[in-house]
Amino acid sequence: MLDLLIGHVGVRAGDAVAEVGAGTGIFTRHLAERGLSVTAIEPSRAMRATAVDLDGVTWSPGSGEQTGLDNASQRWLVAAQSFHWIDTERGLAEARRVLVQGGHFTALWNDRDNQKSEILIE
Repeated sequence: MLDLLIGHVGVRAGDAVAEVGAGTGIFTRHLAERGLSVTAIEPSRAMRATAVDLDGVTWSPGSGEQTGLDNASQRWLVAAQSFHWIDTERGLAEARRVLVQGGHFTALWNDRDNQKSEILIE
């Protein structure tokens, strides 16, 4: 799925990507493994403290509403399992501010329905 998203948004190794609400870096790791230059934004000091150091990843305090990123500095902004914590109006305004023209914002959730999944049904 991530590789399909990367192809769709058109980012390549070295491109500036930010993840808001990065938590301990579970999704962040997948972005870094693809060579992206990731800024992992996480408001919780405790979560940032438990995150693993990853090549190509800079950890930063902040939130979806106030990332601390420069204007038009990111090619892709991702909220993996975190957008429901962000004030929608302020978070989308912040996304527009930090994305380059033609940049993309993606919100991801891992909501699985075991009763409807052919893979998960026993």
